[in-house]
Amino acid sequence: MKYLEVIYNPDSFFRNALEEGMSYKPSIVVIILTILISTASTIPFAEVYARATVEAISTQISSDQTEVVYAMTYYLTILSPLFTVPILWIVISAVLHGISALFGGKGEFSTTLKFTAFSYVPVIVLSPLSFIVGMEIASIIAAEGVQGLMSETVKIAQASTGTLTTLWQMTLWTFAIKYARSLPTKKALYVALIPGAVFLIGIWLSLILPT
Repeated sequence: MKYLEVIYNPDSFFRNALEEGMSYKPSIVVIILTILISTASTIPFAEVYARATVEAISTQISSDQTEVVYAMTYYLTILSPLFTVPILWIVISAVLHGISALFGGKGEFSTTLKFTAFSYVPVIVLSPLSFIVGMEIASIIAAEGVQGLMSETVKIAQASTGTLTTLWQMTLWTFAIKYARSLPTKKALYVALIPGAVFLIGIWLSLILPT
């Protein structure tokens, strides 16, 4: 299979994946790469965020508790992709599978799961941009503390990268469900639009709502 085809021609990629009976191996590779890249991108951010968190609550905790809070914040930030990536993969696959059933979709959940894993490709491809944004956010937090996360600059940067990633993911969900669930493109698009719209609304509400 031409795996790079998922980037520039997802329709052909998922059609071939279905015809060739693609195994779980490529999907697992995508998930592992996403975890590794996401973890690596949190490292410069984690230390600054942990330090800022401690400073924000330093008057409310003892010196011993300060070390515990710092360590917990630091390691939870770094290790979070290890849990969130596979959990979201399964949840999104289940949601897409369930919604597609309402549109008459037919096909095994295992196929939906395998194909949906490739919706993490945008996270991998856009990781250099995410890293740059993360470094900028880290510098703002270093200067302003945790409150820096609420700044207009940070919120716009996060909303922009989140929107770009989600729109690309919606495209991949469309073609993944089209072939995994034997649906016409129009219905598959409707399926992808539902969770996609929820994500986009959440992203932009965080920017619009007052803090």
